[in-house]
Amino acid sequence: ENKSTGVYFFNKNVPLWRLALLQESSLSDSAYKEVLLATAKSMVEMPSSSTPLALLAALVDNQFHTKSTDSKGQIENRISIATSSILHFATHHISISRQNDMINEQTIFNRLSPLLLLRRIPRSYYRVVHKALPFEKATRDIMVDLATFLSGTLTAHARKNDQSNLAKEEKKLIAELTGHCLPFSNKVAYGQCCSTGRKQSSVSLFENICREPFADTLRALRGDQEKSESIVHSICESKAALYAVSHCLPLAFDEDDGEALLNVASFVFEVLKYQPDLMIEMATDRSELFQKEMMMLQSGASIHFLAVC
Repeated sequence: ENKSTGVYFFNKNVPLWRLALLQESSLSDSAYKEVLLATAKSMVEMPSSSTPLALLAALVDNQFHTKSTDSKGQIENRISIATSSILHFATHHISISRQNDMINEQTIFNRLSPLLLLRRIPRSYYRVVHKALPFEKATRDIMVDLATFLSGTLTAHARKNDQSNLAKEEKKLIAELTGHCLPFSNKVAYGQCCSTGRKQSSVSLFENICREPFADTLRALRGDQEKSESIVHSICESKAALYAVSHCLPLAFDEDDGEALLNVASFVFEVLKYQPDLMIEMATDRSELFQKEMMMLQSGASIHFLAVC
């Protein structure tokens, strides 16, 4: 009863606070950031409590509406400041929570709470941050750190192939975060600076998560590369990458990069055309594992990617 009363209070009152923090010109541009950060700290300090998460849910909204151009600029600026601070806070605590390999109830909560924090921030807030990537180095650096962590964690899960429930849930959450937090391509992240010849660190779903495992998987399908254990890892990474794409596509806008999407679609169609029985000349344990993972990838391509296109 107390929990439902608290949620009712949050849902009734906190959206009004959010509007004031975003729209009231007499308030500091950092006021919204301070409130979100205080809530985020409570989530990390009390990871088993649902109250901070409920408060955070009421403090953020997937849409923000205003008729004034000036007010829209102010709102986007305050959202950008707040979201960038949450990203910095969460990535810092992700690093701290993974310094200890011990697994118990407390460490599980500590590992998952900063990820759940990032998952609860709406995609529309991340889009505001994406707009700042070509111009704000500090924001770009923290997004590069996040993209590197997400990519590295998915790669580690593919290599370990841990079938425990905890590992499966974390891998699923990481893939969802990848589709939720990152811009779809470097073109979205950097705009025209992608074509200026300047060296930029990748910070996108396609470049960080999809490109390399997709390329390795296709080489194996075409017979250009031996079906080694590393190829099986690439297929596992490709499955996670497609799952991440399936979470990104429903939130895509018309101005998003169509070329990267075509690359993903081309990969999916080639995977679906693959016929395992026609490719095996002599069965081995490794080839059987390859075929098993390929069938799972084909299933994922149909269920996750084609279902949202």
